[in-house]
Amino acid sequence: MPVDKLIKTQDSFRVMDNHTLSNKLMNYYKACSDSLTADAKQAGFFNNTSDCGTFKEQSLAGFLKTHLPIRCEVLIGGQIFDSDGNVSDQIDILVTGDYALQFRNSTNIFTKAFNCVEGCLAAISVKSYLREDTLINAIDNLITVPSFPVDVQKSMWVSRLDEILKQLPRKIIFAYNGLKAETIMEHLNNYYSKNSIPIEKRPDLIIVNGSYHLFKVVVPTLSDNLGHTFNYGDMVLQQFGKYDGASALAAMLSMIQIASSISPHIIVNFDHYRIMIDEYCQESILGNIPDGK
Repeated sequence: MPVDKLIKTQDSFRVMDNHTLSNKLMNYYKACSDSLTADAKQAGFFNNTSDCGTFKEQSLAGFLKTHLPIRCEVLIGGQIFDSDGNVSDQIDILVTGDYALQFRNSTNIFTKAFNCVEGCLAAISVKSYLREDTLINAIDNLITVPSFPVDVQKSMWVSRLDEILKQLPRKIIFAYNGLKAETIMEHLNNYYSKNSIPIEKRPDLIIVNGSYHLFKVVVPTLSDNLGHTFNYGDMVLQQFGKYDGASALAAMLSMIQIASSISPHIIVNFDHYRIMIDEYCQESILGNIPDGK
């Protein structure tokens, strides 16, 4: 390639300003959001409600699988456990990291799986339509996810690492459609006022695809460009009209990507799981535990 051509090519990359790039990214993620909406409509052809729900979970899982970092694994259907014996309810979609032990009998993402909380980055509840009962069902489902252990060894080079680990796994509700934002906010605040739910156990992100999304504030205070101030635990409403799908999907990917970037800065010791197994084996040999229990 002639030198002048090479310089011209390089210059052409430099002239792409922030607005041009933002427009391209916005349209790209909007197209992804529209594609998910189209998949939901296609799922409506299934007469079986279970098949319809599975199709929608697969659609969202496919989007996550193709957009998250390679170190992330996306699994459809599974439970999360910790070393204290706590086990979550069935979660629609799990996103796990590449640094943790895996508990499944196949590499197929459709295989039901167990995963220890140390290896889980995100737990996602998928809903066809978000209204009061499905919202509460999703919250109650995600509340069962065990908390990330606080006794892991942490790097001293990452600020606020304790606060970040406290939020893991990230808890997300994704709905293909739903009631208007103000109504969902009202239901959400009403439910929290009547139930004592720790802020760390509450959903981090609630998405109604293509309409609006709510994100939880996980810093002491947050201010927007309109002068509004939000406190830790507040849910902040985002609405960008026909482009909200783009913003919401980008927010979800960013949230999980940040969680995945934490793994090189912690040392997770799985020995306590091995010790649990050894102790159980010893008790079984001594006859203190009946076979099969």
